[in-house]
Amino acid sequence: MGDKDRDNVWNADRWIALSSAVVAGCALLLSLWQLRSYQQDRRIAVMPHFGVTFYSSGEQGLGWMAGNSGLGPAILEWFKVTVDGNEVYTWRQMLTSLGIDKSAQFKFVIPQSGTMIRPTEEGMRLFWMVPGPFGDQLRERQHRVRLQFCYRSLYGEYWIESEEASPIPVSSCEPRPRDEFHFER
Repeated sequence: MGDKDRDNVWNADRWIALSSAVVAGCALLLSLWQLRSYQQDRRIAVMPHFGVTFYSSGEQGLGWMAGNSGLGPAILEWFKVTVDGNEVYTWRQMLTSLGIDKSAQFKFVIPQSGTMIRPTEEGMRLFWMVPGPFGDQLRERQHRVRLQFCYRSLYGEYWIESEEASPIPVSSCEPRPRDEFHFER
């Protein structure tokens, strides 16, 4: 065998090196696949499911309740209320738009941007009235009101939620409402 033929023959060292490189490459691919699978599992494990509904209970009262029935926290980006398609910025403005007397008494919460809503079995009362004439008016007219939220998960996945549908995945919570819902000034 000449010198030229000897250079073209692979000895055991070359075969071992090649085998080691193939095994290392396979191990790297397996590790990357496991990491991706772990990340997907983590996203599912902390996925929020925020919801809002109108609730009416004889003696307890009536109004809108919201809650997170998912596995992870929902981080609120914005909250919007419309009556007949027109945006309102206070609960009192909502009642006035519905033609309900301004003397109506109610309890309320105003969800703020950045609020972390933890998973819970019991929902929070966003707007609540006791039974009575004003409550009856609200029950009759509540279909004219639409509450809408945009929220995100810990992993930056975004959804828009309203009473009409299941949460809709979106790429971001932009554009934001023109003005924030606030306390009566």
